[in-house]
Amino acid sequence: MVSRLYALHDYDKTKKGMFPIKPEDAKKLNEQGYGIHWTPQDFKNGERKTENLIKINYWLADIDTGDKEKMLRRIACLPVEPTHIIETKRGYHCYWRAKNATIENYPTIEKGIAEALFADGSLITPTHTLRFPGFYHQKDPEHPFLIKWVWKKPENIYSEELMLRCFKPKPKIVPRFEQRFSNYGNVELQTMILPENWVKFLHTDRIAQGSRNNELSRIAYMLKMKGGDYNLVLQTLLDINRTISPPLDYSEIQSIVKGKFK
Repeated sequence: MVSRLYALHDYDKTKKGMFPIKPEDAKKLNEQGYGIHWTPQDFKNGERKTENLIKINYWLADIDTGDKEKMLRRIACLPVEPTHIIETKRGYHCYWRAKNATIENYPTIEKGIAEALFADGSLITPTHTLRFPGFYHQKDPEHPFLIKWVWKKPENIYSEELMLRCFKPKPKIVPRFEQRFSNYGNVELQTMILPENWVKFLHTDRIAQGSRNNELSRIAYMLKMKGGDYNLVLQTLLDINRTISPPLDYSEIQSIVKGKFK
């Protein structure tokens, strides 16, 4: 696993957010309370944005709810065994090495994996980072936990076709009155949230000072109906909000999104 590493302080929220680091600095930063993370995918100029994606190296799972023994039993029952399994403080990260992954099918496979493992459903975009093994998780500084490998099979490399067959998400039943949102143009969620497509699919050009709340609420609802989870919808609205003059306060954006996920 070759990586680009990042640091984010585990417990001191006055420290700046996640930032890229050199591998030789990781140990020292970890000793200072920083969690060490990495991006499994390749990005142009190292900028972790969907539009800069060069190559998808892995499909991922982040399992962090429930009993660890039960998690391992679920992993063992999968039709495709992972390439790597990393133990975290609350669960496991699973990686499947990709032979020919595409951005178009990435969200579908990630949803299928999340359903099979009862895992975090927010990994449908390839820009996420996960904790890197060999360093300590220190959100509770008195009880640090070493992130570590528990399974390595580098020969496990899978085609997209196989992953689509084995990790096909269950069809979502949408009430009839909501179908016009969920089937909007048969456009994939991943396509709709790209900044260059905001005007075309989300109609962000309608947003004006007197309609900011209503229009952002409409967009939040549409993204949820397309399968977006809370974190993805919130981040997309925050990104859109930054283009509005004047923008809404963070608390207002958060309230809009929370209202859609009650």
